[in-house]
Amino acid sequence: MMQPLLELQDLDTARDRLLHRLGHLEELAVAAGAREQLIDWERVARSLADRLAQLHSTIVEVEQESAEIDTALERLTGQLRQVIAVREAEALQHEIAELGQRRSALDDDGLAALEEQAELEAQMSQHATAEVSLRQGLEEADHALAIAQSDLESELARVDAQRLQVRGGVESGWLDRYERLRAQLGVVVVRLEGAECVGCPFQLSPGELQVVRDAPGDAPIDCPQCGRLIVK
Repeated sequence: MMQPLLELQDLDTARDRLLHRLGHLEELAVAAGAREQLIDWERVARSLADRLAQLHSTIVEVEQESAEIDTALERLTGQLRQVIAVREAEALQHEIAELGQRRSALDDDGLAALEEQAELEAQMSQHATAEVSLRQGLEEADHALAIAQSDLESELARVDAQRLQVRGGVESGWLDRYERLRAQLGVVVVRLEGAECVGCPFQLSPGELQVVRDAPGDAPIDCPQCGRLIVK
């Protein structure tokens, strides 16, 4: 009975190792890094695009308000030429001066927006040159990861098939006991190294050691310390 349990334990150990490798593939880190680089690139691209959209709106608003002020200035200048009363002329001149100041401020705002727009367009053009290589790098990393995962999953499927076959040859009582001990201890079936249980380690007394030696060939003995199944 111990031989099937030993085979099952070997297969379970192999399965655990495969699952661990699946979760810790180097290709996983490479693909994650490539994806993160592309996400960062896209974040910067969106930020540049958003700021350019804001600048475009600012430029349009400046042009519209400037045109409205030019129209108003033309109208007020025409009125100023026609008025005779000093107070009315002073009021018109004050309004014209305020509009002139606003027009000058708009010119400054528009010029600053245009300069920033040109600078950001150059940055966006430079930024765009990295997109193809980043997307290609991610595609290659994902492809390498898919191959590595597929290879391990194929091996895992092979081990699972063998494991299912071996489990079918183990008596249900032993199988239940094996599964219970495995959940608690990991390694269930162990051998002796001299007088020592390799699972603990625990040094068996001469009497305990003699019990193991006298046991039938495939009969396990419970380790008095850890409860694992000791076989000769």
